[in-house]
Amino acid sequence: MLLTKENLDMVFQQAKSHDSSKCINSFPSESYMYRGVKIIRDSQSTRIETSGMNFYRELTEEQYDYFKEGWLVGVYTISLKKYQYNLERLELKVRDEMNGSKSMKVLEGHKTLRNTLNTKHELVSKKLNDLTNKK
Repeated sequence: MLLTKENLDMVFQQAKSHDSSKCINSFPSESYMYRGVKIIRDSQSTRIETSGMNFYRELTEEQYDYFKEGWLVGVYTISLKKYQYNLERLELKVRDEMNGSKSMKVLEGHKTLRNTLNTKHELVSKKLNDLTNKK
């Protein structure tokens, strides 16, 4: 179920008032971004997009549901899903490297990236838990 126009407007106001959200206005729309999630309001609609590989795409209906509890809960939930997806892809790369050339340099790079992703996942997870426990 998509958010109602009123709920999207509330989420937009939360994004606008959040200190870490960056304003990226470009006439005729007004938009704010935080952690790779962008909310855009123009004369016709308000929508939320997230970064893909090289572009932004609008959220799915399921992803819109993450924002029922507000801007930060939605952003943190999407960030956690992205980190989990990237960790799963990285595990496949490690497996393929182990079955292939077994380059220690590449494996060390994968290990460093995994540690970075795990640290980010842990940080965002803690922020989300703190946020949901306050309610």
